[in-house]
Amino acid sequence: AVVVPKKPLNGYMRYVAEIRDAVTAEFLGLTGKELSVKFGEMWKALDEDKKKKYIDEAKEEMTKFKEQYGDAAFKHAPKTKKKKKAVTDKKKDAIEVYEFLNKLVSMVNDPSISQFISWS
Repeated sequence: AVVVPKKPLNGYMRYVAEIRDAVTAEFLGLTGKELSVKFGEMWKALDEDKKKKYIDEAKEEMTKFKEQYGDAAFKHAPKTKKKKKAVTDKKKDAIEVYEFLNKLVSMVNDPSISQFISWS
């Protein structure tokens, strides 16, 4: 098998790599997901000329990468199908309880039945 290094980063990922440390230091309490949203917002707000700088660098790197590794870099091994995980007994029990509670709630909300229910 041909061993090929990872493809170069795209423009957005280059930008994020450059600002990641500063942004995570500024927003210490944010989760990874929240940081990703923040990076996206910052990228969208970035001036087009600055974006172009990152995108052009990425294109240049990708061109060099393609020249060095050719089409082999983009051919992947066939994907294998993942086996579906079996539903555990605990999950089955939880589903049954959930379905029972939904039926119970719909019965309580049914006017023809709720008149016979006393909450006092």
